[in-house]
Amino acid sequence: MDPKGLEGRTIAILVADNFHVLETFYPYFRLKEEGAGVFFVGAQAGAVYKDSGGEPVTASLSVEEALSVKFDLIHCPGGFAPLTMRANPAMLELARNHFERDGLFATICHGGSFLVSMGILRGKRATCYKTLKDDLVNAGAEYIDDAPVIDGNLITGRTPADLPMFMEAVVVTMKGGQQSKTDLAGTKAAVLVESRYQVHEAWYCYFRLKSKHVDTVFIGPDDEETVFSRYSRYPLTPDLTISSATSDLYDALVVTGDWASDKMRIEPPFLNFLRKHHRAGKIVASIAEGHSVLISANLLSGRNVASLPEMRPDVENAGATWVDPATAVDGNLVTAGSTLNLPKFLPELIRKLEMG
Repeated sequence: MDPKGLEGRTIAILVADNFHVLETFYPYFRLKEEGAGVFFVGAQAGAVYKDSGGEPVTASLSVEEALSVKFDLIHCPGGFAPLTMRANPAMLELARNHFERDGLFATICHGGSFLVSMGILRGKRATCYKTLKDDLVNAGAEYIDDAPVIDGNLITGRTPADLPMFMEAVVVTMKGGQQSKTDLAGTKAAVLVESRYQVHEAWYCYFRLKSKHVDTVFIGPDDEETVFSRYSRYPLTPDLTISSATSDLYDALVVTGDWASDKMRIEPPFLNFLRKHHRAGKIVASIAEGHSVLISANLLSGRNVASLPEMRPDVENAGATWVDPATAVDGNLVTAGSTLNLPKFLPELIRKLEMG
């Protein structure tokens, strides 16, 4: 793994209202992890766009400003934002100009509708969300029910479930075909979740571990079949309840933040599960407010911990030494401060898994 493999590359992610939160932010953090400069491009610079549930993204460049930038990659996420963007002549001009000079273009799910309006699909192999199949075929594409589909400078995917391998294809293509030598097949990890979970932290950890072929599951509460993120209300149905998972042992547990952690820290099954893994020498990883769960499980005493600055008193009162870096590794404990530290947090967690 080369965290600076795309350093110096410039990437645009197209945004508008009703963007898909995972298809927008997983690529953002994944490309940041590789060292790329990533810009959200919207109709207006500084405008705040929201997904269907209210999750925000701020455009760092207007489409008019972006027309003068030579990007190494343009990514069009799905959701219903592409229906707005395909009606914007400047957005289509930006995308066509980039594509016609052989710039790499990636899109997933309902982003296929944007490709149709770009008018570049004739003779191309591509995929999309299944409801758009007829539109792609009518535009001249050969529809492939698989992902990722790579045809020259076009990479397409079908649904959020394709994101781990879709983005690895993007990264490998941008690196000139350089494949990662690390495959963590045979290792197991679990991301602990509760209601009002942090959508970027939970899903980035899950998808990034999946991209390394880690057998990764979500473990959730006993009393809710589906939990929802706080802002976007994005649904997540855990693979296991915490009570059904108590006999299992994973190579790594991940605790993410937001209000979910406030609930997990008072639930004995979650605390006991963490203590069990800690005693067994397994990796325990935590980010942002997730540290509060580790505090209540009494796992931080004597450890070096990176946390949100506002949590420093809590971390130190729990017996830990607060450290300034965004991410800290102390034995089997991996910690990070905020959501923005995900691009550093996951490489450290993956390195620990590689060490066995």
